[in-house]
Amino acid sequence: MLFLLDENAHWGLKAFLAQLGHDVELSPKGLTNGKVLALAISKKRVLITHDADFSKEMITRNHPGIVLVRILPKYFEKIKASMRKLLEEKKLSFDDKLFLLFEDRYEEVPFRFEETKP
Repeated sequence: MLFLLDENAHWGLKAFLAQLGHDVELSPKGLTNGKVLALAISKKRVLITHDADFSKEMITRNHPGIVLVRILPKYFEKIKASMRKLLEEKKLSFDDKLFLLFEDRYEEVPFRFEETKP
């Protein structure tokens, strides 16, 4: 799976996800949320972030997915365990979805989509 780590995500996830066989890129620092999301979409990468604004914004359809980590970065082992569980259970079905990642579970949350003109 292809991932893009937002600058606020625990960067230890890059090595962790790579060990699991995933391709991970780091988002350039200083990009606005809109540009980070546009980058994830253009590169077809699931965005991993701690920024709750991504759960509030209107999102266009056909994006590769967003994982919103709701675990403090200092609890990296818990982040890894929850991420591993999410990846094992969801496999390749991240498209157009938002996942909230908690210590003891994850939740799939529906997006409010912007309507795009054909």
